[in-house]
Amino acid sequence: MSDPIAFGISAAYVGALLVLAEQLRKWGRLRRRVLRALVHAAVAAWIVPTALWFESPLWAAVLPILFACVNVFCWLTGRFRAFSDPGEQTVGIVFHPVAISAVILLFWWPGSRSIAVASVLVMGWADPLAALVGGAVRSPSFTPWGERKSIAGSATMFLVALSVVKVVALAAGESLGWPGALALAAVATLAEAVSARGSDNLSVTWTVAAMLWLLGWTGAA
Repeated sequence: MSDPIAFGISAAYVGALLVLAEQLRKWGRLRRRVLRALVHAAVAAWIVPTALWFESPLWAAVLPILFACVNVFCWLTGRFRAFSDPGEQTVGIVFHPVAISAVILLFWWPGSRSIAVASVLVMGWADPLAALVGGAVRSPSFTPWGERKSIAGSATMFLVALSVVKVVALAAGESLGWPGALALAAVATLAEAVSARGSDNLSVTWTVAAMLWLLGWTGAA
């Protein structure tokens, strides 16, 4: 598949996701916290077809950059309020696609795309699930940098991160033993716990990518 065609399909996917999220918000079918988590996870999931379809990292990185611009517009104007109201401090919706673009540009070469896939999926799936579980399950909490974190949320972050990296390693033919996987999940959980105001979208994604590179994920397709 050519890069322009892959970009067109990807743009249609993200556009449909935005429209669906806004309609669900208007219908009141889902709480905004749940809706935002689902959108976060759905955007991250698109890294898989992106890795399979795109050849050029520049083409692959354009869409998340455009999505970051759309998120800035939503943040400032209140359009597509499934994401945020005007002035609401949710810069994470901007940081998320920026982090995706960065790992694509750095790890889109032969043998390293699995790093981009794993790092984006860890952040895109583990973090929103951690937020939902942390908000729904009563457990001891702590407040680094003045932002509440819970033991239940951090435990969810750890387990989902561990599952994601093991599954991606298996699918991509990468070597990742349990000691390395456990260490990576622990560091990702720590990065999320000490990050505030949406900066975990950057810190978790880039920390996981750096650790996988250091662990030698450079030989898969």
